[in-house]
Amino acid sequence: MWSAACNQVVNCTDPGIPANSIRESKIEHGNFTLGSVVFYTCNPGYYLFGSSALTCQPIGHWDKPLPECLEEDCGNPGSPPYGTMVGDKFSFGSTVQYSCSGDRELIGEVSLTCQINGHWSGPIPHCS
Repeated sequence: MWSAACNQVVNCTDPGIPANSIRESKIEHGNFTLGSVVFYTCNPGYYLFGSSALTCQPIGHWDKPLPECLEEDCGNPGSPPYGTMVGDKFSFGSTVQYSCSGDRELIGEVSLTCQINGHWSGPIPHCS
């Protein structure tokens, strides 16, 4: 005997698009049916936290939660001995400036920039 349940189409609700991300799917508008897959990538300067792919399951839910795109952060690079750092943002594109106290000379770059890979543009300078 045929069951009416076998003929039902399973739909998942639109999973959405996290801020600062791009969604790729063969279904841009319409129904996300059983087996539909959506892929997520983050915009430059952000990294993906969570799964990059979601799949519509037989129960009408996605197999994983919606991921997030978090701002790339290089962390506080610190100050060298006898030196000071100016700058309080350490995210992608942010710049910090260095100077030395007294008559000490700065050896290295006077400024560093947080790169897209989450690393500073160079090593911390030092004071002679």
